[in-house]
Amino acid sequence: MGTLTIKAVALMIASSGLYLRSTAQMITPVSVVQYGAKCDGRTDDSVALQSAIKAVAINGGVLQIPAARCNHASTLTRPKNVRIQGQGASVSTLSYTGSAHAWVIGDSGSPQNGMQGGFSSLTLNGPGYTGATVGVYLGADPAGVVSPAGNYANNEYWQNVNIDNFGLGVQVGNNAYLFSCDGCIIFNNGQHWKDGGTASNSGERMVFTKSVLGQSKSVTLPAVELDNNVGDYYFDHTSFDYNNTSQADIQCLAGGMHATFTSDHFEKLHGEYIHINNTVCNGEIHVFGGEFSTTGTGTTDNDMIGLSGIYRSLNVVSVFGAAVNSNEALSAFVDADNPSRQVTLDSLDYENYGTLPSVPVNARGNPLGITVRNTQNVASIIGDATTTFSEPVSLGSSPAPNNNSALLSAPSTGVGTTTMTTGPEGNATIGDSALVSCATCSSATSVGQGSLSLMTNGTGVSALGYNAGAYISGGLIANVAATDSLYLGAYSYPLASGDNNENVVGNRAVGHGSNTTTIGDSGIVETYLQGVTMPATIYSATGTALPPCAESRKGALAVVSDAARPAYMEPYTGGGAITAVVICSFDGTNYSWLSH
Repeated sequence: MGTLTIKAVALMIASSGLYLRSTAQMITPVSVVQYGAKCDGRTDDSVALQSAIKAVAINGGVLQIPAARCNHASTLTRPKNVRIQGQGASVSTLSYTGSAHAWVIGDSGSPQNGMQGGFSSLTLNGPGYTGATVGVYLGADPAGVVSPAGNYANNEYWQNVNIDNFGLGVQVGNNAYLFSCDGCIIFNNGQHWKDGGTASNSGERMVFTKSVLGQSKSVTLPAVELDNNVGDYYFDHTSFDYNNTSQADIQCLAGGMHATFTSDHFEKLHGEYIHINNTVCNGEIHVFGGEFSTTGTGTTDNDMIGLSGIYRSLNVVSVFGAAVNSNEALSAFVDADNPSRQVTLDSLDYENYGTLPSVPVNARGNPLGITVRNTQNVASIIGDATTTFSEPVSLGSSPAPNNNSALLSAPSTGVGTTTMTTGPEGNATIGDSALVSCATCSSATSVGQGSLSLMTNGTGVSALGYNAGAYISGGLIANVAATDSLYLGAYSYPLASGDNNENVVGNRAVGHGSNTTTIGDSGIVETYLQGVTMPATIYSATGTALPPCAESRKGALAVVSDAARPAYMEPYTGGGAITAVVICSFDGTNYSWLSH
């Protein structure tokens, strides 16, 4: 016989169900049957189960459950140095028939005698998801009712465990940390998981790998509720499948939520997956890969990740490389309210999103730090009817497909402090206080601090430059109304408020009224139009008469002497011997000096 290596001995021990405590001691699993448990699916085995747990806990060890159903009507307590092991989740079941807590985990002792507590290869079954039952309570109850303040449930390891048919599958109290759930299936509960711990060590490093949390039934509570200020949750290759559509899969309703998702799968008919109520919760969400999918039809989903309430400084959302697949019209992947902060989306892949355009971020209020990069197959990047931005927005390489979409898209979109605060429609603004007073404007574009800032009524007006279009000639009286007009340049103003079809081009240029185009301010002495062929005829009072401005001559240029100008035009500076260029207005009604 060959020599056995230490590794080979360890493998033999593990395969036999023995657990190595130290180099000198091994633990033999104990069966609950040895302590009188019937496990016939009818008898209340509460006393036998608790007696067996107490005996194993003396030295720490493994308590085995046969391939059968063991009923218990009483709450069972399990110290953290006892592992309860079944023969497989499909054959070994611990069925709770009471109305309170099926299991309370933890104890006040420090040493675990070398044994890691937990559950493995079994099902914890409850009496029904509509009641107030709790499958497992981890740690100390902050109120001291379920378990004492000194109760610790740390270093728990669950493997291939099913928890189903409880009002609440698992509740996490204080002193519960270093938890790992591998291959767990928590399903068909009213609510699957709730962490309301308040101690500084509560909920730290809680890990789910290759697990499923699905088919929650509550219409008033999220499937997973993380209300722990200091908790850290990590989900790796875990599925959130077909939980109740009226509530989020994961939500923070108080305290704080810190969750990281790696290659996880979210799927249900429709509804929200992750939600943070900013008013009452400090939350961080980080998503790496995975998929967000809805399979229902005929319903418009508002969002997949929601941020509501008043902003808190610690709230951060980052999503990298996730696939978004929705059969329904998904209005936004992230919906952010009042205001939102620190949202980063990178390399999202929109595979299918119903029949309506979708945006990665609906950012309302006054969002800061919005970043969208490398995102394909979306109709627009950031948008909502009341979107404003007071800090830079990074869009990165996020192309609009088919040249028919915008990076900033919505009924109206604004970038800048207090820009467009009254919620006009069909407008775009960039700059502090741009178009800030206009409640009835439409199809307006305002770029530059203070541009169109005093306008209250207007259609088809565009302004570019500091205070462009804000005042009328003289710079003291507000320009409150305009139609189909352009103001290009800092301090470029119309002649009067209410002008129509007035184009003003140049820094400090002042217009000449409706249906006119003005290029340059009063200090301009010459205007050069490169590449423009001027007419050979010079119209004068004694020579060829200037033909009337008419529909057929819209936009036409002509060289005329001052004396040959139409009567409705003011004299050209310099007198009758001067010749200059006039232009026929684009509605074919009158001439105006091109340079004056």
